[in-house]
Amino acid sequence: MGRQRLLDACTEHALADGLPDRLAPLAAAAGTSDRMLLYHFGSRDLPRAVLAHARQRQLEPSAICSTSAPTSRTPLTSDVP
Repeated sequence: MGRQRLLDACTEHALADGLPDRLAPLAAAAGTSDRMLLYHFGSRDLPRAVLAHARQRQLEPSAICSTSAPTSRTPLTSDVP
């Protein structure tokens, strides 16, 4: 598993459940071991990387906001007498 996939999985976990004080929950969420996270990120870089990645994702426009609103409105009442 590559660094970016680990970061994505850890970020998903942190956004859903908060940033834990241990590596074990992040490792479990990423489907790997604590040692693998330490290998890729070191002991201090992972929390920083997760927070930066989470912030970056929050600043990206979401698909819901990017959809265009309908241009015509349907009248609520009929014009038929």
